[in-house]
Amino acid sequence: MNEELDLTGIPTEDDLEGRSIPDEGAYHLGVQKWEPKDSGKKIFFTVLAGTVPDQEKKVFDDFFTKPSASNKDGGAFLTKRLTKLALATGLLSTNDLGKKVVVNWDQLPGRQFLAYVVHEKSVSEGKTYTNARIDGLEMYRCNDPTAQHIPKNERALAMLPPELRPGAGPPPSPTQAPPQQSQSAPPAAQALPQQPQQAPPQATPNKDPWADL
Repeated sequence: MNEELDLTGIPTEDDLEGRSIPDEGAYHLGVQKWEPKDSGKKIFFTVLAGTVPDQEKKVFDDFFTKPSASNKDGGAFLTKRLTKLALATGLLSTNDLGKKVVVNWDQLPGRQFLAYVVHEKSVSEGKTYTNARIDGLEMYRCNDPTAQHIPKNERALAMLPPELRPGAGPPPSPTQAPPQQSQSAPPAAQALPQQPQQAPPQATPNKDPWADL
């Protein structure tokens, strides 16, 4: 007995494992989770929208290697890659550039940003796999004017403060000088400017925070 199977939705062996990676393209991504490793961090992303249709909810992971002085360039590129990710997701502001800073990667899950995704091949135990990864330094905040051509998930954007949505400028520096106090207002009435923060969707542990979008 012959049976016809439609395998168009299973283009690679990765998909046999229940994992369908996104096509190459430019995407609005949500951070699902991250896992610390000895040589860096493995970060999982969910596609929220993008230039390629029918890719929403696809998940992929990328490895961000820890910079090391033993790297050919002394770790410069890997440092830039981590910096671009932190800036795009709001973990850092441009005011932090040129300084020594501490990044709290535990705040990464549930954040969103824009990025270009490409494919690369890998070989394991004689099998060739196709993996999706973020293209180098191609990561941008959701309101970056240079990436406004990338389609976005409006429900996800609604979770952001207005200052971080498309059409708004870069977020103000958390260390910018406070406005001058007027003589008519008491000091207690003067408020320091606040750094807008992405509001991650609530999720239970080990669940994709973007599953309900």
